[in-house]
Amino acid sequence: MTTKIASSMPVRTALVCLAMLGAGQTMAQTLTGNVTNREGNGGWIADITFATGSSSVYGATGVIACIEPGADFPALPSTHTYDVVDAASVINASATYANKADALMNWVVDHYYTQTLAWNIDGQDFNQVLWEITQDFTGTASSMAFNTGAVQSTRTDYETMLSELKSAYSSISDTYRSSTFQVHYLVDRDTRYQNMILVTAVPEPSTYLMMFAGVGALLVWRRRSGAR
Repeated sequence: MTTKIASSMPVRTALVCLAMLGAGQTMAQTLTGNVTNREGNGGWIADITFATGSSSVYGATGVIACIEPGADFPALPSTHTYDVVDAASVINASATYANKADALMNWVVDHYYTQTLAWNIDGQDFNQVLWEITQDFTGTASSMAFNTGAVQSTRTDYETMLSELKSAYSSISDTYRSSTFQVHYLVDRDTRYQNMILVTAVPEPSTYLMMFAGVGALLVWRRRSGAR
């Protein structure tokens, strides 16, 4: 016997929120979106709009920054498909350091992302700090150094941010994650183009309240349906 679930608002809300919960657990996530605008100096894209189905998980818009300096920057505008991967898939260092690298990325986003969007920090400098983590980091603060390895620059903001990151290094635990932003790692299906991080806002508490209310409504509906 086939049971049809009524398309009521509580049920739809519950299903959408359950999809949000399951997104991080899914082995393979893919996002297709339109790269429409560039912000700052180098490496910044704003207003990436994701395909229907993905938008309920990641939001309709976000900001992505390149984390692979050796590949091409996407043309504007253009459509790209990204695989959502873990940190270990985009850093050059051993996977042993992936959790620490992820923590460092989250720390940098927490401390400098908003300032970069406001143009108080140069976008290229912000990108180069991210490159230090994905390209040069090998599990120690000293492995991220000025003008050595893959990243070489004398830009003022870059050196200031990197110095602050290295000073805070010992206090940043491997489990550090931003409570304000979500950091997602993207690999372009077209290998000519750069890997990216996607930064989106953490859902507001009201979103979680709606989620639990929707899940509760779904459970009540299922119990009543089973009793019939």
